[in-house]
Amino acid sequence: GLPSVGAQPIGKARVHSLRVVGYDYVVYAKVDLVDAYSCILLPPRLSALFGLVTRDPSGELVWWQLRVLPQGWVWSSVLFNSSMHIPIDRINARLDKEGIRAVARHNKDDVLIAAVDTNNCEGAVSVAREEFQALHFLINDAKSTPPSSSVNFCGLRLTNGCCTMEPTRFEFTDTTASTAWSEFMNPTLKPSDRGNPRVARTTWLRKWFGVFNYFRGFLGPDAMSALFVIQKAQSVFQKVDEDIPEDLYDRLKKSFYTLVAFYLSGLPGLLATSLGDRLLGTVLLTDSNTASWSAVVLIAVTLDDPNSELAHSASLPVDFPTTD
Repeated sequence: GLPSVGAQPIGKARVHSLRVVGYDYVVYAKVDLVDAYSCILLPPRLSALFGLVTRDPSGELVWWQLRVLPQGWVWSSVLFNSSMHIPIDRINARLDKEGIRAVARHNKDDVLIAAVDTNNCEGAVSVAREEFQALHFLINDAKSTPPSSSVNFCGLRLTNGCCTMEPTRFEFTDTTASTAWSEFMNPTLKPSDRGNPRVARTTWLRKWFGVFNYFRGFLGPDAMSALFVIQKAQSVFQKVDEDIPEDLYDRLKKSFYTLVAFYLSGLPGLLATSLGDRLLGTVLLTDSNTASWSAVVLIAVTLDDPNSELAHSASLPVDFPTTD
């Protein structure tokens, strides 16, 4: 599959999707879906979870149910990803049957087409559009990306068979964090906000939850707990009629800076935290020139299985060379 170039953490699901794309698939396109979650029909038992009762003008009770998958529910992304396998599998089956040298991959509602050349990519996009429309998905032509040798996909950049971090990601520093928190406490309001900072703060929470959620595969227990605080706060701020607990701002600030500290701590954020005491260290191999850079992160761990074909823990080095 596509090699990853870069030392920053990359979501496991996205990397797995790209690793099964062949090296010779060097032309890419994206198909954007309009309000994709609302295209997933809920089964009756789940639909009953999202209901309310009103009274009509005649006094009769009316029961309302949400029939499609809502965004923001804790299990929505799981159900959506499972549902997206259906159109993606149908697309790939047709590509194989029609001899189109391309594959379709997705991360949630982001759909990627990778092909060996422009003609195959255009043919694959046509197939994808037909299959999505057959299942009543709506295509957003304005946001879809035509065939190209380079494309950004979920924070990654695919170029000529290689995968790197998207270069538009901003540098994160202590100053960034302080400025960001100040923006939360004293947001710039739009005329439509009518002097109420709640909408601006909700937008802030969505943004920073997305930033830290990007690294969730590398977060330790304390950082994960902090991430959940931001997620729950986002839910509170979204409900315009719900009062905000007095201690929420203090908990939010503590959680935000916990996540900032975890990220700014450097390489520990790249370790597989579930390894615990088995972790010996991290080795970072880098190379760069004036035009580009690359890095490979290696993790050294102990092995408790004496029958393993790999070297046993006793033969692994404990001290690693440094550049000091």
